Amino acid sequence: MRTNIAKNIYSSMRQSMESIYLKYGYEEIDIPMFVRADLYEKYKGVPGNRYIKFLDRNGDVMVIRPDATFNILKKVNAKGNRQIQRYFYHTEIVRYKSDHYEGNEFMQSGVEFFNDSTPMCDSEVIAVAIKSLLNLGIHGIRVDVGHSDFIYALFDGVKNLTKADHQTIHSLIAQKNTMDLDVFLQKKNIDGGISQKVLDICMLFGDYESVIDEAKMMCLNERMRDALKNIEEIYRCLGEYGLQNYVYLDLGFSNPMEYYSGMIFKIYADGAKEELISGGRYDLLASKFGLRKHACGFGHNLNETAALVADIKEQRDHQITINSPTDDSFLSIQTAEEFRKIGLYVALNHTDDRFSIEYHHKKYQTIEEVKSVLRAEGYDA
Repeated sequence: MRTNIAKNIYSSMRQSMESIYLKYGYEEIDIPMFVRADLYEKYKGVPGNRYIKFLDRNGDVMVIRPDATFNILKKVNAKGNRQIQRYFYHTEIVRYKSDHYEGNEFMQSGVEFFNDSTPMCDSEVIAVAIKSLLNLGIHGIRVDVGHSDFIYALFDGVKNLTKADHQTIHSLIAQKNTMDLDVFLQKKNIDGGISQKVLDICMLFGDYESVIDEAKMMCLNERMRDALKNIEEIYRCLGEYGLQNYVYLDLGFSNPMEYYSGMIFKIYADGAKEELISGGRYDLLASKFGLRKHACGFGHNLNETAALVADIKEQRDHQITINSPTDDSFLSIQTAEEFRKIGLYVALNHTDDRFSIEYHHKKYQTIEEVKSVLRAEGYDA
């Protein structure tokens, strides 16, 4: 039942997200379904064991779109335009998960911002991601921001680590698996001071203000400090959007596939089984495959989001009921409109009884009581 409801709302979701993308100057782009497998092997954006391949009539091995970014890079490079460019897309992604092939397909939306290397670009991409979720009525949002250079810079000068070793380290950090990580670092004879920093960074996540100060004390070199300065500038820009309260730091998550080369982020929401959106800066990849030297973007898992939106739609009918006596009617109208602006559904009833607000089967006597509850749930009340 949940799946059927989710499928029925993709169209309205698309319209909702596009209204945000268009407001920020993004234009839609179509991307190809197939690409040569050997190009994806160089790309290294998606593990090779997750491609679904076939042979074309010439015997070449082709890949069915396991990712959108590379396909977009190929298409925009053909345009030959070096000016700032913003694109959005909606497409189907195919990645191997199991032999039940229907589970290998999912819908994805996203944006790509080219030819701008500034924190303003990075913050805009995050802001568009957050606002696209808020516009869908999703609240309880958490944005985990990190930086790919912060951990890589720890190993500057360490020569006995292979590419596979780096991937193992990053994988263990992402899992917060400090026990196996400690054993692995000892096995590789990593300096004890560096090893301890890695273990500390593995658990370095939480609210922005406390984590950024702790992170500054862990910096061993200028590259690590530059990564934090970049995050601080992005955070300040998000403050201008009024979105800084959604931001948390997780300096322990990175990209073992070397996809990203700067700021990285993931967005979670209450009720979702996994992150809804992930993205970041990928300048190295963009410059490797074409004319773009700078690029930042995100991918949005629409299947997971559609299921969440479907649940919200089931629960949202008359989410708040304001019972208002006649002499409080103006205040009640203002309050109802205020709640609607932050994404709530409000029924305003006139009554002979005293003023009250019903929310989640509880009755409150003052507006401030309800606002306090809403703020605790992540609403900007």
